[in-house]
Amino acid sequence: MQIGHYEYPVPQEQDDWRLAAFFEYWLSKRGGFSIARRIDIDPTEIPKLLGYFNMIKIERDGTEMRFRFTLWGTMVAEMYGGDFTGKYLEEVMLPAKINAIRQAFMQCVDKLQPHYWAVPVPRPNRHFIGYRRLVVPLATVDGRQVSHLMAMMIPTIVAEEEIVARVSAQSH
Repeated sequence: MQIGHYEYPVPQEQDDWRLAAFFEYWLSKRGGFSIARRIDIDPTEIPKLLGYFNMIKIERDGTEMRFRFTLWGTMVAEMYGGDFTGKYLEEVMLPAKINAIRQAFMQCVDKLQPHYWAVPVPRPNRHFIGYRRLVVPLATVDGRQVSHLMAMMIPTIVAEEEIVARVSAQSH
């Protein structure tokens, strides 16, 4: 699906109302810029999506970039077995997956484009076996540089209801 000059990156067979709503929210926040700015994003504006939501800050040191999770949704925490807010990519992901995820994040930064993928996740003691993730870039206040990435993660294969029930039970 073409929206402006952006192609909706989610294959039709993988589409989910949450991914579509997330993408539309990002598009709605672009204003006069090619991508939305971090300052214009308020995760509380999308409460039904918040549990599936990650915010990732890009920390630069010369030409090197590190990715730190500044928001880790409750559903994502249940999928991964913990809340990794404040942790770096290398501290959260399995070593075999770090390079692929870093490359996907870098593609968002370099091309100023969303990135979608569906992958299995070999995590110890996790009952789901995969997720779909849509990542979008967010710019600095002046719109000249990508400062953050915003991601939506949706579990696949297993009964999502099981994860929802566990998160609901923990919050009561």
